[in-house]
Amino acid sequence: MTTTTEILQWREYQIELRYDPDPYHQAARNGVAMAHLEIRCLRPARAALPISETGYRSVFMPDCYLKDYDSAADYVTQWLECAAQTREWQDSLDQARQLSLF
Repeated sequence: MTTTTEILQWREYQIELRYDPDPYHQAARNGVAMAHLEIRCLRPARAALPISETGYRSVFMPDCYLKDYDSAADYVTQWLECAAQTREWQDSLDQARQLSLF
């Protein structure tokens, strides 16, 4: 299988998701694959996301982590929603709205 690229709209963010289900071709050798997700915020450009302060995240994980989701995009959307509930993300949104003199 090859890498797929999708554009997600999550809240006010446009996100590019690149997904490779088996970048090292391990499944053929040992039946276990390490999936690769590459997540990049496109709009606003390089804006922080709840899963990345820089708007970019690359993660390798066993492909079985994705089996309970309809797609890699569904997994990432759920990950973003869960991370957006944290106090840290809520505080960063509040700070972004607050004008500062310094």
